[in-house]
Amino acid sequence: HYYHAGEDERILLQRLHPEAILIKESGLSGGFNEKVEAALQEGIRIFAIRRPPMPGSFMIVNGEHGLRRMIEKHLPDFYPLRSGLTTGTCAAAAAVAATWDIFNVQRQPRPEEFPVILPNGETIYVPVEEQELYPHPSCVNDDWRLEADATVIKDAGDDPDVTNGMQIKANVAVPFRFDDPTPAELGADDYTVIVCGGEGVGIVTLSGLGLEVGGPAINVTPRKMIENNVKACLQRLGISKQPNPFAVTISVPGGEEIARRTFNPRLGIEGGISIIGTSGIVKPFSSEAFIDSIRKSMEVGRATGSPRIVLNSGAKSEKYVRGYYPELPVQAFIHYGNFIGDTIKIAADLEIKAVTLGIMIGKAVKLAEGNLDTHSKQVTMNKDFLREVALSTGCGGETLVVIEKITLARELWTLLSAEDLQAFCSRLLELCHQYCDPLLPEGELTILLISEEGKIIT
Repeated sequence: HYYHAGEDERILLQRLHPEAILIKESGLSGGFNEKVEAALQEGIRIFAIRRPPMPGSFMIVNGEHGLRRMIEKHLPDFYPLRSGLTTGTCAAAAAVAATWDIFNVQRQPRPEEFPVILPNGETIYVPVEEQELYPHPSCVNDDWRLEADATVIKDAGDDPDVTNGMQIKANVAVPFRFDDPTPAELGADDYTVIVCGGEGVGIVTLSGLGLEVGGPAINVTPRKMIENNVKACLQRLGISKQPNPFAVTISVPGGEEIARRTFNPRLGIEGGISIIGTSGIVKPFSSEAFIDSIRKSMEVGRATGSPRIVLNSGAKSEKYVRGYYPELPVQAFIHYGNFIGDTIKIAADLEIKAVTLGIMIGKAVKLAEGNLDTHSKQVTMNKDFLREVALSTGCGGETLVVIEKITLARELWTLLSAEDLQAFCSRLLELCHQYCDPLLPEGELTILLISEEGKIIT
């Protein structure tokens, strides 16, 4: 009989009246505890088959991310690209190592890797740098504390991450006074963990990110990861509740300089990088991460109160479109890269009513054919489609000859006659609206076609 979560096991036992039940040590997912409790209540003997001990040569994982990392470690050529760790995972690992250091009173050899519980509940092991300093007491304003530091080197795998190779540091401090109550006097087993930002971690200066303005740019998921992993470490070590909170300060040496190469200044994050990550794992060249950054950028743009959000493929198109909307704040201009469809859907999710899509002709001809992701790996310029557009607008034979000869769509700006160019571009815009307007059903979408020199056709 298979176990089904939520069912009352006693009903089956009362119907069958067995002398005994035979169950295997299957853990929580198999309902082991529920089966045992039901059998005990019915006075039925229990025979449990124990899980055999794993051979020392076995490498144990308990989730998809850990499995991939183990394969990448021992079979480095198995995947074409290597996964990495988010800054949040690195910060959590450093905090766990520093916590372990504080309570390693017997000076046992420090592990090279420490366990980190990811948001999905699985555990992976993260390498931590060798100790620089052993835990030490310090005094601040007559208050004593015991503290330790640990460092993890950010490994982004094969993802082009500007933070790759940087030091992610954690300082864990336990304040105490000599008249503090003992754990027994506290009467509970619990911990309070406070996460702070230090050197190289940015400060939030604008609303819209879901973080407190004036606080450190440590996103909700990694903050929770740090808290939960420190608590889990304390539980593993058998540490009772402390009278004072554990203060975890995350720092990134050089973070202020590297942040200038990110979108952080535009998002209102000043003085350093963000500690981010939703899954704890960086997928190589992750489109998911890029789309998540688009959403964050748009949330900030909306929070400024801007009457319009303007979507651009990159810095070049933004320069021209900002001249078209000089009154809008800088946060209103969002880069979509190639993810046009996903970006417009995000605008719809956020209930943004007025959206402008700035697009250059190379992406426009792909979009007009119905390709909402315009990356060259996904789709290339289709000359048959260009000929169809030209014929449908009554363009002359000269335009068809031009289309046959061009290598890049942007050549159409200079090779078509003014009359044919206007007709051709107008039809492109109609087709782009045909595919994009349904993605923003409650809003108004304006599409601007931009030339290499900044000419705009609406």
